[in-house]
Amino acid sequence: KEPSSSEKKNIKLLRKGIIASKDLYKGEVLNTNNVMFARPSTDFSSNDLETIVGKKINRNILKGFLIKKDDIF
Repeated sequence: KEPSSSEKKNIKLLRKGIIASKDLYKGEVLNTNNVMFARPSTDFSSNDLETIVGKKINRNILKGFLIKKDDIF
């Protein structure tokens, strides 16, 4: 089934993104214990978890804040 035009407008808002489940510090490695999912999704959706697990972050990220593409290397 294809999403309707009104559903397409809201997909980013309804999709869950990846956020820090605790305060994260520069150089820390992302794993399933220090991230969780919340709305909205920006750069990463919950489907991207395998993509970011094992990557280091390049800045401090406070608990509850979205993890963005610019935050990992």
